[in-house]
Amino acid sequence: QLLSVDLRSYTQSPDGDRDDTPEYIERQNRVIAKLEAAIGAAAPLIRLNDGLITQFHKKLTFKTDVSMIPFRGHPLEDRIRSSRVYELFKDRNEKFEDLLTNDAELPYIDIISQLSAPVSPIVLDSLMSPIGEAWSRARSSTGGAGEMLFWELRRTRPLREFIPVPQRHLRCMIRGWFTGRILGLIDTSQMPYRIVDDLLGVNARMVQFPQRFLTSATPNTRDQLSFVLESMPLAMVEANRSSSTTALEPYTALRDLGMTDPNGTDILAYPRLHPALRGWIETGSIPGADRVPGVGGIHPELSQASDPDSRRAAFVALLKAVKDEYEKAFKDYLDDVQRDRRRLSVPPLWPGLHDEIQVALDAMVRASEEQAEQTVGL
Repeated sequence: QLLSVDLRSYTQSPDGDRDDTPEYIERQNRVIAKLEAAIGAAAPLIRLNDGLITQFHKKLTFKTDVSMIPFRGHPLEDRIRSSRVYELFKDRNEKFEDLLTNDAELPYIDIISQLSAPVSPIVLDSLMSPIGEAWSRARSSTGGAGEMLFWELRRTRPLREFIPVPQRHLRCMIRGWFTGRILGLIDTSQMPYRIVDDLLGVNARMVQFPQRFLTSATPNTRDQLSFVLESMPLAMVEANRSSSTTALEPYTALRDLGMTDPNGTDILAYPRLHPALRGWIETGSIPGADRVPGVGGIHPELSQASDPDSRRAAFVALLKAVKDEYEKAFKDYLDDVQRDRRRLSVPPLWPGLHDEIQVALDAMVRASEEQAEQTVGL
């Protein structure tokens, strides 16, 4: 009987002469109660980490939108104006009056809630917590089989697309890796790997990358960067679990080492070398390194350079040699893959970053050469 009835006729008698009868009063009360209950239940189906929201987002709220409400000139109009629907629009630019209509053909009212802005996945407990629980179970298994099975056949994207940072940040972090390795600011002698954070600041110290890598194999020297970057989601999961950004510090340190100005905001451009590299070229010492126990010292192939010109030349020669080694290894890898496609599913991982590595090393070479030109100009 009521399947074809619209909201107006359901809550108002045809001639308006029986609107105050018990039957229609009950219907009106039911509509208002269900409407307010629907608004209360319309929050997005996610659970947020309150401890992290303020660290990643200045202000985050739920925004609830309501479709047209067919109760203008209706006995329920006054009650709608005093309901939670009106409260939703009290402090917004949209006008509540624009929602009211006397359209008798509207069979329902849509209620849609959404977050006021995009959010980092780190603050989503409903996303991160199940991943963290599964990883904890995998780590607690004997023999390491759990960790291997946890990540087996899980990543389908190329590595450069999987790493959860924008591409400009990725190239910056790759520059940071080579900067840190050349200056001895990254220690890969044992797990967990460590990196100097806040090198030029007041809180310079060593911080740790994840205790375990997602890929359970032991990386060779060329693959260490790839294993570190692929495991960044583990740091994100730990940040969510602890409601702290401490686990992300090694990755922000990697980013900072790849910037011309670690205190600036320009991630993509690299017109000059990082201040630590510039300082070493000019003086032969690494600024701030003496304050951090565990710094390994300059790369052996650069240790014999005795003046700015020779240090710069040795630095550029090292970068070009590394670049050539990667290029040759990449060609060999492609040949291996042509012979056996199964090689695509196992380490090494670094071929997935080959292009970005080449771009990053080229940027460092250019920055070094431009620094030399500026010095000559002075």
